[in-house]
Amino acid sequence: MAEKSKVVNSDAEYLPLTQAAKFLGVSKNYLYPMNHFNRLTYFRPGGKLVLYKRSDLIKFIEGGRIPSADEVNKAV
Repeated sequence: MAEKSKVVNSDAEYLPLTQAAKFLGVSKNYLYPMNHFNRLTYFRPGGKLVLYKRSDLIKFIEGGRIPSADEVNKAV
């Protein structure tokens, strides 16, 4: 049987853990400690389900931006 490819819904504002991991390109096991140490904003409606807001994931990605050599040289 052919396995269906699972694509992240590009319209969803809130993503469950599995889809958030795929969106970030990391494993679920990478996200668990991020939650535990509050390094990534998440929501727990009802206490069990973990959801991530897409805009928070984008901010997390953009927070790790490394400036180019040209930007560093211009700042000096």
